[in-house]
Amino acid sequence: MTKVARSAVHARGWTRLAVAATTAALLTGACTERAPIAAPGTATQTATADGRLFPLVRDTASADGTTVRRVGFVDQSGRVVVRPTYRAHRLCPATDGTDVLLAWGDGQLDALDATGEAIGTLTDTETSPETSLNVTTVTCGPLPGYATAGTEQGPSVVTLPDLAPSDLPPGIALDAAVVWVPATEQGGRTTAPYLHDATTGTTTRLPDDVASLVLADGHQAGTGGWPVPVLDTRGMQRYLDQTGSWASTQTFTRAGGLVDGYGWVSTGPSWYFVDTTLTRTGRDWTGIVPLLATDGSVTGYQVTSAAGGTSTGLVTVGLEVVVDPGTESAVCNESTAGSTKVRTCVASAADGTARLVTLPEGTSTPLPTGMTTALSDRLFTDATGSTVHNLTTGQTFDVPAPYRAATAWADAYVQVVSDNGLRMVLDGSGGATGLGTITGQVVAADGTVYFWATTKNRRGYVDAAGDWLYDEARYTVLED
Repeated sequence: MTKVARSAVHARGWTRLAVAATTAALLTGACTERAPIAAPGTATQTATADGRLFPLVRDTASADGTTVRRVGFVDQSGRVVVRPTYRAHRLCPATDGTDVLLAWGDGQLDALDATGEAIGTLTDTETSPETSLNVTTVTCGPLPGYATAGTEQGPSVVTLPDLAPSDLPPGIALDAAVVWVPATEQGGRTTAPYLHDATTGTTTRLPDDVASLVLADGHQAGTGGWPVPVLDTRGMQRYLDQTGSWASTQTFTRAGGLVDGYGWVSTGPSWYFVDTTLTRTGRDWTGIVPLLATDGSVTGYQVTSAAGGTSTGLVTVGLEVVVDPGTESAVCNESTAGSTKVRTCVASAADGTARLVTLPEGTSTPLPTGMTTALSDRLFTDATGSTVHNLTTGQTFDVPAPYRAATAWADAYVQVVSDNGLRMVLDGSGGATGLGTITGQVVAADGTVYFWATTKNRRGYVDAAGDWLYDEARYTVLED
């Protein structure tokens, strides 16, 4: 195995090898690990960071055979500031636009500062002294500056970052002030959904035939503007205006929330876009699917048409057709470049030419012939995964047989796999790194991207140059 130099806790750098050395290492089985094969472009960001603290996740088997997850945190110097004691964590936006790091487990919810100290705490006694809080989930909102804790007593809304109990009802934000409060069970009775204005404290009753808010394809409908789509009691989808009244008598089989002034609807075989007045806009399609970034925002739409057959096109949120189905066909992957607001797509033509299309901007960059799959927003491969092109350097290199490219991280690393499940990481030039896997990334406040990586015996955060921010023995269990 290529030795990764390190001190007792941190390491700095590795020797980069030529492709020939990579081939030798692969064919002798060095620096590889057995694991399930990953499909191209499906690697996920398993770690999130607020730019100050990076998570350490521990999965251990309990006595009953179940898996118990514990989460701690490392700071930007590579020091463990919070031992893995929490069950989960999440970033939620404060009213000033910054993110608050929330961590919870074992009856307590904490808001942590950049040093790992709790600056806000929600405990059992702050909700009900007689019963256990048992926070099982935490979601952001319903508005910036709030979070909702799922407890044994039901959802509890708290303010950020002090985690003080709030009078704001749990629900879904429809704009900067109005919250959709869903139907709830109270004393054996079901209350009707209503709108709550956090600025005035007033509530608005909805029409009797409103059933629920439409959440379409993972996107919270309505967060992009009014009117908002809802499901009526007949099972059809319609739009509500800001007064809580029906915006139109039109009904749809499917409807999506408005983004940049446009929403999408379906009346069965016909799919099309509408503006804020619900006026039909643009071309007709046979299918429309919102393309979501990792933060949940809509970056554009994947569309199909009768003329295009099975090929897929791309439309921006401003309704510009950047890939016309039939002329080209687009395949989109989530970007792993550190940005949570970008989708990377490759549009391929029948003659083998391809181009990179980045959403939401809709910008286009030519790719070498045959590079039809985006591993990341900078690294691309052919249909077999045997050749990789680095868009940053302009370099193209071969993946040593019997391996193929499975995914990539920015322009820094390529995860390669074999059919029998062996895995290894190459750098952005095709050289050996000594790493077996990369499974996640975080972004520091200064923009530096760190990747969660493993070797045969070690694991930790490494940067694009191969310098370890933090590393530890793979089988170390940090005690409370």
